Amino acid sequence: MSAFRTTLPSFMPDLQLDHRESIACFGSCFAEHMAKRLQDAKFDCLLNPFGIQYNPISIAQSIDQILEDYSFCDRDLVKNESRWFSLLHHSTYSDKKADALKNKLQKAASEAKQKLQQTKLFIFTFGTAYYYQHKATDIIAANCHKLPQEQFDKKRFSAEEITKHFSNTLDKLFRIHPDAHFIFTVSPIRHAKDGLIENTRSKASLHLSIEAILKQYPQAIYFPSYEIMMDDLRDYRFYGPDMLHPTPTAIEYIWKHFTEYTFSKETHALSKQITAIQSAVAHRPFHVDSEGHQKFIRSTLQKISKLQESHPNLSFREEKAQLEKQLL
Repeated sequence: MSAFRTTLPSFMPDLQLDHRESIACFGSCFAEHMAKRLQDAKFDCLLNPFGIQYNPISIAQSIDQILEDYSFCDRDLVKNESRWFSLLHHSTYSDKKADALKNKLQKAASEAKQKLQQTKLFIFTFGTAYYYQHKATDIIAANCHKLPQEQFDKKRFSAEEITKHFSNTLDKLFRIHPDAHFIFTVSPIRHAKDGLIENTRSKASLHLSIEAILKQYPQAIYFPSYEIMMDDLRDYRFYGPDMLHPTPTAIEYIWKHFTEYTFSKETHALSKQITAIQSAVAHRPFHVDSEGHQKFIRSTLQKISKLQESHPNLSFREEKAQLEKQLL
């Protein structure tokens, strides 16, 4: 017996990313991990304009509201203790005044619409098929904001419901960008609070809905982050203390699979240069005023300038500012 782990078969999609692409990422906290790595790699990447969302219908609803210039109203808001929250948004959106919160939501949606009009690649991470419906308003909550559980009905979307709702949203995106492409994935994070058996059924609904969407849209592909975690990294050393969330090592491993799965050769080469510059910027010397370190700073700034000459769309503003502060 020579193999001691399960490895996924290599599969390269037609889609090959490069830094000219504008990307939009929507979904669970796992989407945040992947999107932040794309941003670190200097991709123009919009991340969850409504905040983290776990169920596919809330993701689809947020895109619909952005595209259709939805006006957020008092019905969308709930008050918990001294702050107002939106049932359609993550708890990162809140304010002591309802009108101020509505203005924030409207501004975020308007800015997101401008970005979506330039975006041709969309990455969706589905977390769970379970959702909570607010009894007083019938709103499907993207976040319950720690409100009493009796204010909500807990339900689970079927694969057919997810496929229908999400297909309608994809059609709207196609009207803006007929050549749009979509990457779907299922978050490997288990929602144990729903129950382990219930979580399995929930994930099954997500997988079946994505399968149906892929059959309907040739422009859509599936990235197997769920399978990499469950089958390849089948060991609790790749999980955090809660035994549910992937460790940084596991996330990095999945990210490397993602780059192999989606990056072109040119993108790989450029990303290596970007990583080398970021590693240089992160370097913390013992003596900033030493001749060697001053030479190192000037050399790194020259590398940034040279890279920007060939790739003017890349921004190294923060990196240059950090280096220039150290110059004597």
